[in-house]
Amino acid sequence: MDAWASFAFLLPTMAFAFGMAFLVIARYGSRAARLMGGGYIALGFAYFLPILAGEMRVADPTLAIDAFYLAGFFLFGQGLLVHFQRPTHRAGFALFTGASFVAVAYAVVVATSLKAELLLHDTACSLLIAVPLAFVWRRARHSVDAALLVVTGLVIFDTMVRSIVFTSFFMGEATLATFESTSYAFMMQASAGALGIVFALVALAAMGIDIIVTYRDAAEQDPLTGLLNRRGFSRVTALMEGEAERGGSMIVCDIDHFKSVNDTYGHATGDRVLVALAETMQSRLPRGALVARFGGEEFILFVPEAPEQALGLAEALRLAFEGRDWRREGVDRRLTASFGVSGARDGDRSLYDAISRADRSLYLAKAQGRNQVVLAPEAPQVPLGIVAANSA
Repeated sequence: MDAWASFAFLLPTMAFAFGMAFLVIARYGSRAARLMGGGYIALGFAYFLPILAGEMRVADPTLAIDAFYLAGFFLFGQGLLVHFQRPTHRAGFALFTGASFVAVAYAVVVATSLKAELLLHDTACSLLIAVPLAFVWRRARHSVDAALLVVTGLVIFDTMVRSIVFTSFFMGEATLATFESTSYAFMMQASAGALGIVFALVALAAMGIDIIVTYRDAAEQDPLTGLLNRRGFSRVTALMEGEAERGGSMIVCDIDHFKSVNDTYGHATGDRVLVALAETMQSRLPRGALVARFGGEEFILFVPEAPEQALGLAEALRLAFEGRDWRREGVDRRLTASFGVSGARDGDRSLYDAISRADRSLYLAKAQGRNQVVLAPEAPQVPLGIVAANSA
């Protein structure tokens, strides 16, 4: 009995602890974690009520326990839908949860049938997470998400199989009043506790990854245009440089006389011009290309093509920007941009060597009158005789 009492106290403690852990994560902006935390707190009350009823010798708490279980599984299902970014259909699930509780209450109060109560309750709990699981089954973004889906399936399988087997073969003379002393009650608590721990750990990991990715994206994304910023561009290109083959071209773009736009029309109008240029670039990017805003009116593009193709892209962007009607953004004059282009070379230590050459070409474009594209010259070919003489 002492071991059983210790185990009985362990379950609500575990559930409340996991509930608090989810709520801590929820403070970092995870709505799914808030729902999961509420679900575990509801389960904690469901686990604790039999202990409280036994100690205080109060009335049968079956209905209250069932209500907390249903509430917990409702919140778990909502949490899954939010985590995988699917519509929650909250009203429909809430209506189903309420109807399920009415059916369970009928089985307990009117029919006084333990078998009906168990089947109705376990089926309802299973459906509250099985239906959301069906909605999100193909939406795993990483291996931890996939693990969360698998564990959810195991919870459903355990709940239904255990309930069907017990009510069909091992129910015996058990009644609503004696259910807590049956072997099924112990087995239910044990399996639910074990799977509850696994489910919580996997869900915490999945939602923790989401928070990390969200904060990383915020740190690597330009808040005005939605493009990569310098930090994000550096991280992505560093990954690209680790590939066996590296090539492509860099394009550096700068809006001509942008300061006068801000001075004449205001910074809000200047921001709209920057957003419009970003949208123009994104709409014309070839497959595998990257675009970033490095600050102010300077934009950097990486295109996985030879400098000649990059030159054509830059010219198309220049013409599109020059030909745009800016009156909708509040500008009543023509705007232009200058571009510098350079291809990556075998001797480059990083893509920033190509950016440096493209940047010098950009300054040359501005010095030559702006509103043009300048391609960096090819690296000079050194005669073999000079190489030999220098190495001697």
